Amino acid sequence: MPVPKLPLQLLGLSHPYHLAWWRQTLRKRSVLTPWNERHGALFVHIPKTAGTSVLAALGADAVFDTHAPAQVYRDAYPEFFSRARLFAFVRNPWDRFASCFHFMKSGTDWPMQQQWARRHIGDQDFATFTRRAGRDPLFRARVMAERFFWPQSFWLGEERAQLVHDLYRFEEIDAAMVALCARLGIAPPAQTPHLRRVDKADFRSLYDEEMVAIVGRLYRSDIARLGYSFR
Repeated sequence: MPVPKLPLQLLGLSHPYHLAWWRQTLRKRSVLTPWNERHGALFVHIPKTAGTSVLAALGADAVFDTHAPAQVYRDAYPEFFSRARLFAFVRNPWDRFASCFHFMKSGTDWPMQQQWARRHIGDQDFATFTRRAGRDPLFRARVMAERFFWPQSFWLGEERAQLVHDLYRFEEIDAAMVALCARLGIAPPAQTPHLRRVDKADFRSLYDEEMVAIVGRLYRSDIARLGYSFR
């Protein structure tokens, strides 16, 4: 019987591999734009936190977006990093987990994610996928090796050194945009960022008690760091 290919997460290589790729990419091609220099700001885009819409609403949609974490910006652009203010949007982990699942299942624009979804989601519904992630250690490792499912804490900096100055909540996006624009010294957009219909739904209806506990274990670091609860 062939030995199953171990996911990078089990080998402890998933995060280091991506960190190395991000550092190399950002050093070869600067993602800093006049917008960054003008406002002295860097946006740390955590997947599935309305980041693309936020950038567009701020007039910063020309930024080459790599979803790089804060520590990569620090290493790639130390001079700018030392004087920049970093900001990010965060989201309830149970809501974000469901959003990531539906995003991957509905079909992304990225071939690697499409391939991953075909292999690991297929025709599973959300409940089946979540329970399997809780009960099957190997499957859980494969899920958590996909960067869309990584804890948000990863993007904010090392465990004992948060590098992002300002955190705004996805759930309070209207007020957050007003506060963010005030911080940047720009007028707030006429319309707040568009949220897809699936992101407006009440995620709580998707969960039962077992599923709540599973996702709580997967994202315990986010829950402790960001102060979220299921309710």
